[in-house]
Amino acid sequence: MKIYKYKIEPEKTKLELPRGAEILSANVKGDDAYIWALVDPDVPLTDRVIGAYATGYSNVPVGAKFIDTVHFQNGLVFHIFEVK
Repeated sequence: MKIYKYKIEPEKTKLELPRGAEILSANVKGDDAYIWALVDPDVPLTDRVIGAYATGYSNVPVGAKFIDTVHFQNGLVFHIFEVK
């Protein structure tokens, strides 16, 4: 098992993660947001959708699973969810 990072965008980002990947956290690095996941790089990839929603501006889809909240240096705050 290894820990990999994946860049995410505002609203929704479709990622190919190894099947069974466990999303550990989200944070800001530089000017970009990322998630970190515990993965087995030797298993097949599967599509996962990550949503980044600004406080008060976006509708979070029903059933989305909360991952973390990230704070950018410019004051923006995004709440990161896995969208089912």
